[in-house]
Amino acid sequence: MMMDKRIVISLVAILVLAAPFIIRSHTHASFWWQEIPLFYALAGFIVSVLLISVASGLCHWLNRAENYYERGDVL
Repeated sequence: MMMDKRIVISLVAILVLAAPFIIRSHTHASFWWQEIPLFYALAGFIVSVLLISVASGLCHWLNRAENYYERGDVL
């Protein structure tokens, strides 16, 4: 029988997410956070969300009116 494509994808996703907890390397960490599984992936995700939030806030803060150059005001 053919397995449904969604089942295969979900099983692969579960294995990929569980791999850092199952497979532990025997390297010695220099810092305490290097021993946390998926630390750098989570830190990168959090920093990217913060970067997008800050950029969105700056976009709204620095936004100019559509007719900014067409106002005809002379300084």
